[in-house]
Amino acid sequence: MYKLLIKGKLLKELRKLNKKNHVLFEAVFKKADEMCINPQHYKNLNYPLNKYKRVHIDSNFVLCFSVDEKE
Repeated sequence: MYKLLIKGKLLKELRKLNKKNHVLFEAVFKKADEMCINPQHYKNLNYPLNKYKRVHIDSNFVLCFSVDEKE
């Protein structure tokens, strides 16, 4: 199992999201738990961003993330 590391701007955006839309905020962390269990399940992005993966949260929210296999 992997651990989640949230950095910089995303942390600030999540704080704002918690105030505006708590349901979507909870959905983000529910999906993050799933990502920590099996990150290879999600699709890679195309060429310039191919080190990142994507996951859809709700119908119009896409979260991009990377997996550090070294740790």
